Amino acid sequence: MQNHIIGSAIIERDGKYLMVQEAENHVDDCKGKWGAPGGHVDPKETITEATLREVREEAGYDVKLKNICQIGTDPDPTDAYIVIVFSAEIIGAVKNLSAHEISAQRWFTYEEICAMKAELRCPELMIGTIENLRSNITAPLDIIKVYPPIHKEA
Repeated sequence: MQNHIIGSAIIERDGKYLMVQEAENHVDDCKGKWGAPGGHVDPKETITEATLREVREEAGYDVKLKNICQIGTDPDPTDAYIVIVFSAEIIGAVKNLSAHEISAQRWFTYEEICAMKAELRCPELMIGTIENLRSNITAPLDIIKVYPPIHKEA
């Protein structure tokens, strides 16, 4: 069994939300599917650091994380998944995109996203996140705490 902790960011601008399209298949046959930029937390990285890195790599933006909009889990019998989706604000653009991971990016309205459920990587998570954001159902970032390492290196 593997553990997967994933950080993702929903970015809203002018009533539209940034989505990225997967360029390659992962374990869930996601090639061509749309979702918010995000990815796995690497060792020695916090959830917020991973989210900032993934948004930079996949969307080409530096962002400021604002709130937590959704925490999702998938009760898969072979793997454990936890996804934390943050709301984020663009503070700058970068040029280094992971072209091998993402084939396109586009801004969609909420209505467009709801109409493209079959094209979303995880429709319940994406639509639920946006609905939480639109309804101001969020949690402040300061509920996240970074603790010293539990396991000491020998």
